[in-house]
Amino acid sequence: MVAIRPDDVFAIEEELLHRVLQRVDLRLEEALTDVVSEAVQQQLDAMIPVIRARLEGRLRRLIGEALAQELDAAEPRVFAGGSAPSLG
Repeated sequence: MVAIRPDDVFAIEEELLHRVLQRVDLRLEEALTDVVSEAVQQQLDAMIPVIRARLEGRLRRLIGEALAQELDAAEPRVFAGGSAPSLG
């Protein structure tokens, strides 16, 4: 048997602890990346229908407002010229 000095035991323990922590840190970072990516994807999947519905509603309003403004702007020409404005 070989006798190990207390200083050597401490150094071996420190080195072993350092290596284990490095491995844990690497695995933890990979696990965290996977978990966060999965959570973000789930949130995006849940948000897409809501976002689509809100955008559709706003787009309909914008188109309606633009059409109303265009019709209001064209109205004096209709009365002055006697014919309906061309849409094309």
